[in-house]
Amino acid sequence: MNSETIFLKREELYKMVWSEPVSKLAQGYGLSDRGLGKICNRLEIPVPGRGYWQMKKKGLQLPVPPLRPTKKSNATGTYIHKTSKPQMDGKQDQETCGLITAEKLPENKITVPPSLDSPHFLIVMTKRSLMGAKVDDRGLKQPRARGCLDMCVGQDSIDRAILIMDTLVKALETRGFNISVAKETPFSTSISVMEEVIKFALNEDLNRTERKLTIAQIKEKENALVKTDFDSDIEYKNVTFSYKTDVVLKDINLKISKGKTVALVGQSGSGKSTFVDLLPRFYDIESGSISIDGNNIKDYKLKDLRGLMGIVSQEAILFNDTFYNNIVFGVENATEADV
Repeated sequence: MNSETIFLKREELYKMVWSEPVSKLAQGYGLSDRGLGKICNRLEIPVPGRGYWQMKKKGLQLPVPPLRPTKKSNATGTYIHKTSKPQMDGKQDQETCGLITAEKLPENKITVPPSLDSPHFLIVMTKRSLMGAKVDDRGLKQPRARGCLDMCVGQDSIDRAILIMDTLVKALETRGFNISVAKETPFSTSISVMEEVIKFALNEDLNRTERKLTIAQIKEKENALVKTDFDSDIEYKNVTFSYKTDVVLKDINLKISKGKTVALVGQSGSGKSTFVDLLPRFYDIESGSISIDGNNIKDYKLKDLRGLMGIVSQEAILFNDTFYNNIVFGVENATEADV
C-alpha cells in the first residue's frame, strides 16, 4: 500500500471540506469520516451539517460559516499520512499520527519558565489550598479544597511543582484539551484526548529518608571551646553529606568572610537548606570540615555555636502570645531595652 506524509494547512482543509462531501474527501486521504471529523474539530474548522450536500444538489444557496481565528498554537494545520485506503481497526489512525507528529515539532516543545507569570485560575486555587494544607505522615501536602488539581508534594517543593503544573495546564489548553477537575472525592484531574479520558497528577517521589540525630552525634566534646563572638570567617572544606544513600552535598568548598552576604541559588531538593543546617550542627557531616574563625565547629560548645546565629526558617512560626514574648523566645534574661 502506497503512503506519503503531507501537511495540510488549516485554511486549505477548510476550503476542502466545503467543496466536497467529507466522506469523499476522507476516502481520498485514506481516512474514515470520523477521523477527518476529529481533525477538523481539533483545528476548529466548521464542517457541513447533515443534508447540506443534498440541499446543494437541489440548487439551494446555503451560507458557509467563516473560518474564525484560533488561539491554539498547534492548530495551523495537520500532518496526514496519506494512504490508498483507510487504516484498519487496531492500527494508529490518522488523527493520532497527526497529533504525534505535531508534538515532535520544535515549536511545540513545552518549557518550564523560571518564574510564575499570570497563573491559571486552577493554579491559584490549588496553591492556596496547598499552602494551608497539613503535612501528612510522609511529609507531603495535598490540596483539600474542591476543584483543585491533583498534586501531592512536600512543603519545599510547592513553588517548583506549581510552576510545572501551571506550564502543563496552559500547554494542554493551548492544544485544545479542556482540563476536568473532579468536584467530589476521590479528587482527580483529567483531559479528554480523542474521546479517551486521561487522568494525570503531579506527585513528589520520596526516595530520601532524613536520618535522625543521635545523642552521640550532637554530643559536644569534653572541654569544648567557649565562643561568644564571630571574628573572621566561615569555611566549608571538602564537605560531603548524604541522607542514607542519597548524596546531597559532595566535596563542597566555600569560604565566607565576615561582613559578606552570600545567596545560595538552586532548584528544590538541591541541598540549599541542608548546606545551612550543617553550620549549627543540626546534622553532622560525613567527611570534610566546617570551621568558624579557624576552629572546627565540633570543637565549640553547642550552645555557644548556635548562639552566634539567627535563623529564619522557610515557614514563619508565631506563638499564640504577645509580640514581646515571641521576640524574646529562647533568649534568657532579655530586657525590654534589648527588645
